[in-house]
Amino acid sequence: MQKLLLFVLVLCGIFYFRRWLEKKGDTSGAQTGAPVAPGKRVEHVRECRECGILVPESEAVKVEDDYYCGDEHARRHAGSRHG
Repeated sequence: MQKLLLFVLVLCGIFYFRRWLEKKGDTSGAQTGAPVAPGKRVEHVRECRECGILVPESEAVKVEDDYYCGDEHARRHAGSRHG
């Protein structure tokens, strides 16, 4: 039982040490992730004003300053605003 507890504590220590190293190495304040290949564009993600789902900006429907996941939600929200 003691060996199992020691093993779990060592794993937790390794986990927190790696997290600390990742935070320490990230001086830019940006999120770390896979590097973007040359020529590839990073696309923004927008939240649907109607249902809250996250949609890539290229697929989102923009009405005025709001983004929607599809035409139906854009029409429904526009209808509730103007009527």
